[in-house]
Amino acid sequence: MKKDFIFTEKLLLSQEEIAMLIGVNRSQWSMYELGLRDIPGSAKVKLAGLLQSSNELSFTKKNSLPHEKKQEAQKQELLKLQLQENKFRQLQLQRKLDKLEKKYKEAENTLRFVLLLREKHKLLEREALVLSAVEAKALAILEKNGIHLQAKYQLQLGTLELQNRLLEGEKE
Repeated sequence: MKKDFIFTEKLLLSQEEIAMLIGVNRSQWSMYELGLRDIPGSAKVKLAGLLQSSNELSFTKKNSLPHEKKQEAQKQELLKLQLQENKFRQLQLQRKLDKLEKKYKEAENTLRFVLLLREKHKLLEREALVLSAVEAKALAILEKNGIHLQAKYQLQLGTLELQNRLLEGEKE
């Protein structure tokens, strides 16, 4: 006989604990579980009482247990902290994204300026060299702050916003 099939609800009772509750030693209980030995009548009566109590568990689940309020308070505190951390990470990411976008736009404006000067003005060699250096710097900044990185941060922000909604839903 398996312990899992004795009680209708799963319980955290070891063989030793069940044996102690019904007044037999662990080896007697083990042999009974295996179907190799019977237990004394008084133990059967106690076991019947345990089984009856186990069967009543499904009817008493509506009653709250003392630990539930504490567990719920801990859950709410955890959710509050997670929401705060989420908001902080969103702010950090938004600042990084804003900075990337700003530098990207500045670099684009610089490239447009360089192109415009090359088209509209006849440049001296020295001026052309300066503009080439400025163009190279702007291209490097474009690469460093590119749309691909902006998209990465936007995706991360979206993920954090979804997580935030889930956390708020749990909190309610």
